[in-house]
Amino acid sequence: MQETPRIFRNFALPLPTFEYMKNFQRDYETRFGIKLSNTQVLTLILSQHRQLTQSVSSQANDLQDSSLRTA
Repeated sequence: MQETPRIFRNFALPLPTFEYMKNFQRDYETRFGIKLSNTQVLTLILSQHRQLTQSVSSQANDLQDSSLRTA
């Protein structure tokens, strides 16, 4: 299996964002018994966000298409 290339950057997060990430990490470990690194947590959160926005965008397009057909 080929591993995805990684990019290393230093960046600062606002404290509430960091706390959200750490709470997500702790909750994930409690629910699934799997300890995630900060990188894994951020990757998972961004992946879920991408899936959600694609789903919402698709639903909005479907709604727009159906409203155009009934107009």
